Amino acid sequence: MVSTSNCQLDTVLNFVCEEMVSILGVGLFWMKLSKGSDMQLFHAGVNTDFLLDERGVWSGLSDLDDSYHIHLSEQNLIRLNRVTTQPGSWQQRLLNEQFNDGLFLPFKLGYSTTGIIGLHSEHGEKCDELFQKVMLSFVEGLCLLCKLTEDQNLMRLHRVAVENTANSIMITSVHGDIEWVNDAFVRQTLFNFEDVIGQTPRILNESDDKLGYTEEIWQTISSGKIWQGEMDNLRKDGSNLYVYLTITPLVDDLDTITHYIAVIEDITESKANQQRIAFMATHDELTQLPNRNLLRDRLEHAILQTARSKTKMAVLFIDIDHFKYINDSLGHLVGDELLQLLSKRFRATLRKGDTVARFGGDEFVVVLPEIDIFAHINEVAQKLLQAVQLPYHIAGHELMVTGSIGISLYPDDSENADDLIQHADSAMYLAKEQGRNNSQFYTAEINEKMTRRLTLEKALRQALEQNQFVVFYQPKINLVSHKMTGMEALVRWQHPILGLISPIEFIPLAEETGIIIALGEWVMMTACQQMQAWELQYPNLTNMSINVSPRQFWQHNFTDHVAAILSDSRVSPEKIELELTESVVMNDIESAIETMQSLKKLNISLSIDDFGTGYSSLRYLQRFPVDILKIDRCFVTGLQNEDPDSVIVRSILALAENFNLQVVAEGVENLAQQWVLIELGCHYGQGYLYSCPVAAASMEVLLLSDQETVGYFGRENSSSVIGEIKCV
Repeated sequence: MVSTSNCQLDTVLNFVCEEMVSILGVGLFWMKLSKGSDMQLFHAGVNTDFLLDERGVWSGLSDLDDSYHIHLSEQNLIRLNRVTTQPGSWQQRLLNEQFNDGLFLPFKLGYSTTGIIGLHSEHGEKCDELFQKVMLSFVEGLCLLCKLTEDQNLMRLHRVAVENTANSIMITSVHGDIEWVNDAFVRQTLFNFEDVIGQTPRILNESDDKLGYTEEIWQTISSGKIWQGEMDNLRKDGSNLYVYLTITPLVDDLDTITHYIAVIEDITESKANQQRIAFMATHDELTQLPNRNLLRDRLEHAILQTARSKTKMAVLFIDIDHFKYINDSLGHLVGDELLQLLSKRFRATLRKGDTVARFGGDEFVVVLPEIDIFAHINEVAQKLLQAVQLPYHIAGHELMVTGSIGISLYPDDSENADDLIQHADSAMYLAKEQGRNNSQFYTAEINEKMTRRLTLEKALRQALEQNQFVVFYQPKINLVSHKMTGMEALVRWQHPILGLISPIEFIPLAEETGIIIALGEWVMMTACQQMQAWELQYPNLTNMSINVSPRQFWQHNFTDHVAAILSDSRVSPEKIELELTESVVMNDIESAIETMQSLKKLNISLSIDDFGTGYSSLRYLQRFPVDILKIDRCFVTGLQNEDPDSVIVRSILALAENFNLQVVAEGVENLAQQWVLIELGCHYGQGYLYSCPVAAASMEVLLLSDQETVGYFGRENSSSVIGEIKCV
């Protein structure tokens, strides 16, 4: 019964009790098992009530352990045919049930479980010596039966555990043929039982490069030792399966190896996590490009390789122009997607042996090893710039951006990795100073500029608090009446030690550091307050134009700031003009138009500064809610009647007329330029012919002179008054 079914010990003992009552012809047969403080009772017969009471098992059963401790420990049977042989607590109960003979038979199961068999009969001579011998033999058989049952259950438990464990288990013959696998093996490898039985473990990976590795394993386990280690296998579908393998030899009584057991732990996920952690330690999480750590390793390796080959190497430092404005206006999610697209374009542009790394933010570094022809460096730089300029369509926005590239050379500029990157970074700032969207090589002069730049950056942070900035004004002249009708507010930095610092130096620096936002608001407030003071005194003065930096414009609440300044200064809004550069509004067309429309609701004017120097502007000009175009000074400087610049100016004027826009020409420096502009039909002029930028007090002199002299500006006699005014 035990060997052919999945019987539990409880079932076996209950069955034995019932059978023994019938076989022996006794009134009661019971067994008590004790393991520590736990006790189990099994019984059968017609008179079992006295073994139980209202609290469960009768307490007299526990008395046996104390009363007959010596007898039970020695496994001596006890006959209950006289009162003197019966425990005190049992005497009355046995008498009541008319049990005149019986036995207590102790036995032991294992190291911790003891048992007592009790049998009781109404016949006084039931348990004679022959009967006792039979029962002692029975106890021995019962112990074997109980052990067999427990062994069977334990084997069944082991089998269930092995079959259902999370790890794969494989048993092979001594020759390596697979004899058995568990369910986990099937789940992990996707091989069915019939696929692997009779096969060798090489079915998991038959690659030739594993032969040496397999030989090492075989030598270890065939010598009787356990082998442990990692291995990369393949599932049935061809996917990778990384495992931690433990192979244990099984030996018989003669210490002969009969089988091998392989416990296979699936570490594919943990291996992927380790690889991911290792990858992230050397790569940028957003773009998947190498980070600074890996860049440095590759750059130093490239330096050694270049030194051995006695060639040259280039380091390119790439910065995306005005990237901060995209983050500020459209959010970091759009900025992040832009960086991801940029990284893909860079990888597609470069050679396989080149390295492109994300250095930080919107900065990238490219390493071009073993360069033989310098022209190739320029070609790569131009391809990278072109890749940056291609349009981006992200989250419903069409974005147009440019990049600036600085280039340093090994060994010309340095033989040190950090210095090469630093020099390329310095050259990149020169590229920005040259108008952005270009590349520049490092020179010694750049180092001097960078030293001055660091000095200015430190001083710039204190300049606004210490009132070192002043606003100067430059007139805008009606080219028909030669009268001053407006002016442009221009900020100047008067440093107490460094002297007057050019806006060309500090404005880009203020934008990069973010100081331009506070500085721009201060200039706007100062100019509006000054215009409010002048508009009553000089009624012909109808326009005050104020430059708006890209970072100001792309603030999400820029219109609210402008409205607050107009309200606080009490200036007439229609006399205020905000100048926007063409490149700013082209970064994100739709968002720029939305902001410009909200500004127009404040009754101010908008102008496009440096018109003609940007790109693709004609396509969108009809959609921009602007009032004025300002022709860049580069088209005015060499202005002659029939030169190409005249053609460009004429085209801009014709375009403006079609869109009903006013035009201001910047950089007018002589009468010849003025006459050409008048002949072409330009409305307004601005430049040193009329006045350089001057302080508010000097501007009042010009305003007063303009009122007293009809057609004062732009005539021969104007130089006497202008010459008395200090230009800065």
